Amino acid sequence: MKTIAEARIENHLNRKIRYEGEIMTNRDMVDRLLSEGFEGKMHNKVNGKTIMYAAVSKDGDLVELSKIQYDYMMQALLLAAYSQLISPQGQK
Repeated sequence: MKTIAEARIENHLNRKIRYEGEIMTNRDMVDRLLSEGFEGKMHNKVNGKTIMYAAVSKDGDLVELSKIQYDYMMQALLLAAYSQLISPQGQK
């Protein structure tokens, strides 16, 4: 059985949104950003108190994320890096 926090996270990731003219879930949006080479960044906004979570491309494009989207992105990036470390040489 899922905890309340786990259910809240799942509900947020499964919520439908509009991104670049398409309807998709928050999870699908983050997966698309990852496939396009975006990386997660945390920024302080101008007043220094508010934290902004964002996906940033190598070209400097910025997409603002929720905390849950950002955490999902960081987890996916860590799992990808970990799987590269433990995979035998020569296999992808």
